[in-house]
Amino acid sequence: MARLAPLIEEQWRTELADWIAGGDRSAYDAAVGVFGRAGMRWAGLPGTAAAQTRWAARLAQIVDGFGAPYSPEFVMSALNRAWSDRHAQKLVEATRAGRLDPAEGTALHAWAWHRDEQDVLLPARLAGIELQNCIRPLIAVARFVAFAAKELHDRPEWRARIAAETAERGSLVSGPLATAFAQEVRRTAPFVPVLPAWALEGIELDGERVPAGGRVVLDVLGTNLDDGSWERAELFDPERFVGIDDYEELAAFVPQGGGATVAGGHRCPGEKLAIVGLAAAVATLSDERVAVLGRGLEVNRRRLPTKPASGGRVRGAGAAADRCPMH
Repeated sequence: MARLAPLIEEQWRTELADWIAGGDRSAYDAAVGVFGRAGMRWAGLPGTAAAQTRWAARLAQIVDGFGAPYSPEFVMSALNRAWSDRHAQKLVEATRAGRLDPAEGTALHAWAWHRDEQDVLLPARLAGIELQNCIRPLIAVARFVAFAAKELHDRPEWRARIAAETAERGSLVSGPLATAFAQEVRRTAPFVPVLPAWALEGIELDGERVPAGGRVVLDVLGTNLDDGSWERAELFDPERFVGIDDYEELAAFVPQGGGATVAGGHRCPGEKLAIVGLAAAVATLSDERVAVLGRGLEVNRRRLPTKPASGGRVRGAGAAADRCPMH
């Protein structure tokens, strides 16, 4: 957390400057680049910003493509996975050969030199896959950023409050209002609607008998929007998270898995990183010098994973008013 947060801030400031200067990347595409570059630098990976952005786009497409079987996107996802596996394997091999020297404590160093229970180095391909598992999930948080752009567009009063908070703090990272907004995005966004699992042995769950090999499905979105657990559950209201210091105590808040802890449940080990990155995105998108455009914010809830169609188009505030509405 301590190493990643300043990298995320640096990258979001780069995207903000680009939007102000006339760039028109969507919030989603910008977030893919931000989380990709920050995550790769955090992980000790080499490469220029442009090269890291291109790899991040491949990793994001892997996440997107698996939701469209029997489609060109699915085929592209398989090709991107094969390319990424080879590339990550080469990084591990280069580290072991001494051609790369990542800092101790980085993900590349850790996986390149990780040994199994028999004190044997992992196969380079497997180590490379695990290396990707340290960065690809962070890039997937870009989908939450697209939903955040949609909600900020619809709530100018919250944009103003978060912009004032950010200006007062002088930082994009971990603002209380931006974090509360990010948490409400995670509660309401149909990004991961369900989490399925197989029962390894016969169990009883809520009075129902599940045999070994039976399937259990956690209704993520339904739990997060449950009227019995949330006041006015259907409303988007970040105020419900203002002043909540320990969100893990909220049993019905399971946007990235449930359970009290990572070790004792199915809570995502990268959840805190996701919150920091998403809150920084919310602060960035709330800047009065940029505007989120209203077109293309519809969401296809039959698509998994899903996001607003346009990804949330963003432009400099002046440019947004000056541009032709058809472009």
